[in-house]
Amino acid sequence: MTVCKYSLPVALVARFRAGCTLLAIQILLQASVGVSQQTGPRHYPRFPHLPQDDVDPKDIPLTKLDGVEVGHIRSVRVSHQEPGGGNVVSRNLLIKTLSMEPLVFEVPHFLTQSECQQMRELAVSAGLGESDERYEPFSEDRPGNALPSKDEIDAKFADLDANDDKKVSLDELQDVFREGHDTAMAHEAIQLLLRVLNIDRDDDGFISREEFEFVNDDRISDYVQSYRFEVPTSKHRNNQQAIVKDFYLEDFFKRLRRRVSKTTGLPDVYVRQSEFAQVARYEQGGYHHCHVDSDEPDKALEADFPHRRTLLECCIAYPEEGDEPCRKCRFATLMVYLADVVDGGLTAFPAAGVPDINTDPKVTGEYLNMRGRCNLTTSCSGLTVKPEPGKALLWYNHRDPDQAKQRVGPVDYSTIHGSCPVGRAVKWVANFWVNFEPYQNEPPDSYGKTWGGEEEGQLNERVDYKKLEFEEIIRGGKTKPGSEEYCAQAKQDGRHDGAGGGRSRMEEEDSMTIDTAHEEL
Repeated sequence: MTVCKYSLPVALVARFRAGCTLLAIQILLQASVGVSQQTGPRHYPRFPHLPQDDVDPKDIPLTKLDGVEVGHIRSVRVSHQEPGGGNVVSRNLLIKTLSMEPLVFEVPHFLTQSECQQMRELAVSAGLGESDERYEPFSEDRPGNALPSKDEIDAKFADLDANDDKKVSLDELQDVFREGHDTAMAHEAIQLLLRVLNIDRDDDGFISREEFEFVNDDRISDYVQSYRFEVPTSKHRNNQQAIVKDFYLEDFFKRLRRRVSKTTGLPDVYVRQSEFAQVARYEQGGYHHCHVDSDEPDKALEADFPHRRTLLECCIAYPEEGDEPCRKCRFATLMVYLADVVDGGLTAFPAAGVPDINTDPKVTGEYLNMRGRCNLTTSCSGLTVKPEPGKALLWYNHRDPDQAKQRVGPVDYSTIHGSCPVGRAVKWVANFWVNFEPYQNEPPDSYGKTWGGEEEGQLNERVDYKKLEFEEIIRGGKTKPGSEEYCAQAKQDGRHDGAGGGRSRMEEEDSMTIDTAHEEL
């Protein structure tokens, strides 16, 4: 039997071996930072933020960057588009470990100067504003709603009595006012409310089941609303906010979301199914008291609702009419400063490095209590970070799971944070949250036909109108968005298909992580 042997040129064999080696290195590097591989082009429907594959995020593990030690630096390769729809430029981002407990990273220049300006203008165009509450002094003579039935009273009392000790404490009421009324009230203020409304009959600082029958929701709401205006710092936050939705500007946010994925090391499928970007504006004196960005995985129904459930569902973008309250399911927070602040406006993590913050409820309560360190208008301590345009902070809102089957652990209360009062200038931030359950759901049928009372044709016209505004901002146009002159000019130019360039120009390069310990920025 004759065996035929074929010989190949030595140079060709060497080139083949080198190519295989480079491919293997690239695959290993991508796997080390959790970069997802796309097997084909993505096809987007009318709502382009929704993925069109069958990937279930629950099949992909949630991972965290390794902080290594404070001062450790790694880099990741990203890209941005030059102003006015210019070229796409690749660059390195440096990710520096600021704290190990909580795990917090600092990312200078996450957004470029032009992107910071664009995000601010997009927020204004999206309707940046605050609630239009009206002040009305509280009157003890004002009638309230009818008293609920005995069964409803029993259910509501059980919801308020979190520790099941058959009485409602000031701490438990404080949680209700913070979450249900967005109002931070010290114990003394709550005790005064109980006396004025004649609820705490024996004045022992607790509400018994018998005393709870004197609770009147309307009178309490009226009192809290008046209190918010008489004590301005009792508002849990003093800022303006806007949600900037992806489908108004697809390519711009597609690029930003890919950058979030590369920076966090979280798979793209999680980032694409997460919440829309939120932009907040703090004027002089603006603040945001201590809070955490996510809810406990086993959070039950709020006290305001008599019918209890074991577990609240995660919040989604388009809830059906009649849906019950939801819980925030935010695995990670990436917050970006959009402007410089001359004085104040620090981001504070007062519980950073505090022993027993996650194990002792009394310690946790101290940092969520307006009498303690939660009031950032009187105390700005712990780990603090100064705003710088384009700089991002990254942290994880949940601890590691206790059991193998759990996807996330309890809330990490060492991430308690807030914004200290702004002294001079104006503070702008953008929040990109990465959800561990899909937030981006298809709007229900009622949204497709009548969204906010609009017929489908009106809705499409409004979406197209907003797209024109947003595209003009990205292009750096001088005409004021929303004006008749702008709309006429935009429609004449035919600017309906993106923000200055095709999708191919928006594709970013594969990321590569480089660890460089003890390197200074």
